[in-house]
Amino acid sequence: MRAFNSILTTACVMDELEVGVACMGIIERAFAGVSAMIGQAVVARGWLRPDRLIHYSLHAEIDVRHADEFFAVVEPAWEDEGRRYLIDQGLGLGAYALDRLYRDLHLAGTGPSA
Repeated sequence: MRAFNSILTTACVMDELEVGVACMGIIERAFAGVSAMIGQAVVARGWLRPDRLIHYSLHAEIDVRHADEFFAVVEPAWEDEGRRYLIDQGLGLGAYALDRLYRDLHLAGTGPSA
Protein backbone atom coordinates (compact mmCIF):
# COMPACT_ATOMS: atom_id res chain seq x y z
CA MET A 1 0.00 0.00 0.00
CA ARG A 2 2.83 2.37 0.79
CA ALA A 3 4.38 1.93 -2.65
CA PHE A 4 1.01 2.51 -4.35
CA ASN A 5 0.28 5.62 -2.29
CA SER A 6 3.81 6.93 -2.85
CA ILE A 7 3.40 6.59 -6.61
CA LEU A 8 0.13 8.52 -6.48
CA THR A 9 1.53 11.22 -4.25
CA THR A 10 4.59 11.69 -6.42
CA ALA A 11 2.60 11.70 -9.68
CA CYS A 12 0.09 14.22 -8.33
CA VAL A 13 2.40 16.52 -6.38
CA MET A 14 5.78 16.42 -8.07
CA ASP A 15 5.11 15.54 -11.71
CA GLU A 16 3.45 17.42 -14.53
CA LEU A 17 -0.29 18.00 -14.17
CA GLU A 18 -1.10 15.68 -17.08
CA VAL A 19 0.83 12.80 -15.52
CA GLY A 20 -0.96 12.99 -12.20
CA VAL A 21 -4.43 13.54 -13.65
CA ALA A 22 -4.13 10.76 -16.24
CA CYS A 23 -2.69 8.44 -13.58
CA MET A 24 -5.67 9.06 -11.31
CA GLY A 25 -8.11 8.76 -14.21
CA ILE A 26 -6.95 5.33 -15.31
CA ILE A 27 -6.92 4.07 -11.72
CA GLU A 28 -10.48 5.32 -11.14
CA ARG A 29 -11.67 3.76 -14.40
CA ALA A 30 -10.03 0.42 -13.66
CA PHE A 31 -11.18 0.38 -10.04
CA ALA A 32 -14.80 0.73 -11.16
CA GLY A 33 -14.52 -2.65 -12.86
CA VAL A 34 -12.49 -4.16 -10.04
CA SER A 35 -15.08 -2.97 -7.51
CA ALA A 36 -17.88 -4.59 -9.45
CA MET A 37 -15.99 -7.90 -9.61
CA ILE A 38 -15.13 -7.83 -5.91
CA GLY A 39 -18.73 -7.03 -5.02
CA GLN A 40 -20.04 -9.91 -7.13
CA ALA A 41 -17.52 -12.32 -5.59
CA VAL A 42 -18.38 -11.24 -2.03
CA VAL A 43 -22.09 -11.84 -2.67
CA ALA A 44 -21.48 -15.11 -4.57
CA ARG A 45 -19.46 -16.47 -1.63
CA GLY A 46 -22.25 -15.54 0.76
CA TRP A 47 -20.08 -13.15 2.78
CA LEU A 48 -22.67 -10.37 2.44
CA ARG A 49 -26.18 -10.02 1.08
CA PRO A 50 -26.47 -7.71 -1.93
CA ASP A 51 -28.42 -5.14 0.11
CA ARG A 52 -25.55 -4.97 2.64
CA LEU A 53 -22.86 -4.46 0.00
CA ILE A 54 -22.38 -0.70 -0.09
CA HIS A 55 -18.70 0.13 -0.61
CA TYR A 56 -18.00 -1.86 -3.77
CA SER A 57 -21.40 -1.16 -5.33
CA LEU A 58 -20.91 2.56 -4.79
CA HIS A 59 -17.41 2.56 -6.28
CA ALA A 60 -18.54 0.53 -9.29
CA GLU A 61 -20.85 3.46 -10.08
CA ILE A 62 -19.04 6.63 -9.05
CA ASP A 63 -15.52 5.75 -10.15
CA VAL A 64 -16.53 5.78 -13.83
CA ARG A 65 -17.76 9.35 -13.32
CA HIS A 66 -14.56 10.27 -11.48
CA ALA A 67 -12.47 8.86 -14.34
CA ASP A 68 -14.48 10.84 -16.88
CA GLU A 69 -13.88 14.00 -14.85
CA PHE A 70 -10.12 13.38 -14.70
CA PHE A 71 -9.98 12.62 -18.43
CA ALA A 72 -11.95 15.79 -19.22
CA VAL A 73 -9.18 17.81 -17.53
CA VAL A 74 -6.44 16.41 -19.79
CA GLU A 75 -8.45 15.94 -22.98
CA PRO A 76 -7.63 19.41 -24.39
CA ALA A 77 -3.91 18.71 -23.93
CA TRP A 78 -4.13 15.58 -26.12
CA GLU A 79 -3.70 17.71 -29.27
CA ASP A 80 -0.25 18.87 -28.12
CA GLU A 81 2.32 16.12 -28.79
CA GLY A 82 4.43 17.01 -25.77
CA ARG A 83 1.42 17.03 -23.48
CA ARG A 84 0.10 13.82 -25.08
CA TYR A 85 3.36 12.13 -24.08
CA LEU A 86 2.76 13.19 -20.46
CA ILE A 87 -0.82 11.90 -20.55
CA ASP A 88 0.41 8.60 -21.95
CA GLN A 89 3.01 8.40 -19.21
CA GLY A 90 0.34 8.99 -16.56
CA LEU A 91 -1.96 6.36 -18.03
CA GLY A 92 0.85 3.82 -18.08
CA LEU A 93 1.97 4.67 -14.57
CA GLY A 94 -1.54 4.39 -13.15
CA ALA A 95 -2.20 1.08 -14.87
CA TYR A 96 1.15 -0.26 -13.67
CA ALA A 97 0.64 0.93 -10.08
CA LEU A 98 -2.84 -0.60 -9.78
CA ASP A 99 -1.69 -3.84 -11.38
CA ARG A 100 1.26 -4.08 -8.97
CA LEU A 101 -0.96 -3.30 -6.00
CA TYR A 102 -3.31 -6.18 -6.72
CA ARG A 103 -0.54 -8.60 -7.71
CA ASP A 104 1.34 -7.81 -4.51
CA LEU A 105 -1.80 -8.12 -2.38
CA HIS A 106 -2.53 -11.48 -3.98
CA LEU A 107 1.03 -12.67 -3.41
CA ALA A 108 0.90 -11.54 0.22
CA GLY A 109 -2.33 -13.47 0.70
CA THR A 110 -1.14 -16.67 -0.95
CA GLY A 111 2.56 -16.69 -0.10
CA PRO A 112 4.33 -18.94 2.41
CA SER A 113 3.44 -16.75 5.37
CA ALA A 114 -0.28 -16.60 4.50
